[in-house]
Amino acid sequence: MQAVLYISHGSRVKESVAEADAFLRCCMKGIASPIQQICYLELVQPDIHKGIDTCVRLGATQVIVQPLLLLSAGHAKRDIPREIRRAQARYPQITFKMGLPFGVDERIVDVLVKRLTESNVLIGPKDVVLLVGRGSSDPEIAESFALICRMMKLRGFQNIAVCYLAATKPTLQDALMQFHARLPKGRLFLLPYLLFPGLLKRIIDKAINDIGGGSNLVLCQSLGFHPILCQLLRNKVQGMIEDDSFF
Repeated sequence: MQAVLYISHGSRVKESVAEADAFLRCCMKGIASPIQQICYLELVQPDIHKGIDTCVRLGATQVIVQPLLLLSAGHAKRDIPREIRRAQARYPQITFKMGLPFGVDERIVDVLVKRLTESNVLIGPKDVVLLVGRGSSDPEIAESFALICRMMKLRGFQNIAVCYLAATKPTLQDALMQFHARLPKGRLFLLPYLLFPGLLKRIIDKAINDIGGGSNLVLCQSLGFHPILCQLLRNKVQGMIEDDSFF
């Protein structure tokens, strides 16, 4: 019997966990799998270990492990594969396969554009769009954001910059000081490249407050619960289910 185990990030902010759960349960409605469970990378139970145990207890013989992550970094390359290897040792009779994060995708860039236009403020030639990423020491993250910036420029947003909340530079604080000070006639649009930011939203709010905010700074919504993202995740999982060679 087939199972899909979705791995959400987890957060100390209950509202963020609930939002991610609601997103995943919406995605589940379009997935043809008899067993579908949610677990978490950190801070929330059940963890991956317990999530896999539940799938097996419910009768799973094949488990698709699908992370709810935007880009490939430490969680996707090390943490989750390590847990799958441990599960394989516990359950040698079970077949495990891991799905990929969303990755860089034109349709996700479309969602970014929608988040910018939701502000109801027209973006002019003197304005700057600052993409705010979670951050990672993995060099692939910087490469991914460079590609995202190129896609944004093709959509007419020429003044694009990137900063990060952790692990690498430029930091959000450095970028805010750099751009906020030099935009007397333009505006700075902060565009979080995050799904359900949780405590990270508080970090962004504090950084804005520390520089005094101002009418020339516009904070956009994160990617969040969007139908395009839901369909992308469904497509990923359903494609693995229908691919007989996958297992």
